[in-house]
Amino acid sequence: MAETLAPHRPPQVQHLMGRGPENPGPRPGRYAFAAPDSRVAFVRRTRGTPVRTPCCAPDWTMAG
Repeated sequence: MAETLAPHRPPQVQHLMGRGPENPGPRPGRYAFAAPDSRVAFVRRTRGTPVRTPCCAPDWTMAG
């Protein structure tokens, strides 16, 4: 099994919202992608395959 998987780069998930780095949409019209972009750069440096997963909604779109 190890020989079969060896040539493949492992996928590493980076959630865009809700799980992971800071909120990339802290308020309407403001975007902060430095934290998720930093995580994707780390995945690439470690020879992984970055997978971005949309999850949830910006905090400002939800009441409470």
